[in-house]
Amino acid sequence: MIEDLDLLRAAKLLINWHGPNASSYAAFRAHRHLQSGDLDAGASWRRIRLAVEEMQPRPDAGVMESGPSGSPGRLTPQRADGGAGYVS
Repeated sequence: MIEDLDLLRAAKLLINWHGPNASSYAAFRAHRHLQSGDLDAGASWRRIRLAVEEMQPRPDAGVMESGPSGSPGRLTPQRADGGAGYVS
């Protein structure tokens, strides 16, 4: 098993290399290792996938906008392209 710090580093590298497909790639690698009987590597890739999913923003997550003078703002929907959604 890989250590937690190494796991987080691997997840960060996967996100940098594969972007929104990082979780799918980690799941693919986990499946391949488990199929071949390498249970330790399969378990490590599953943990990496979970770390990737925690590190990446969810597609339906909103963005908190700050109000005047740093006051709390309002939550607005996030567009798929990363821009802020509508604000009324």
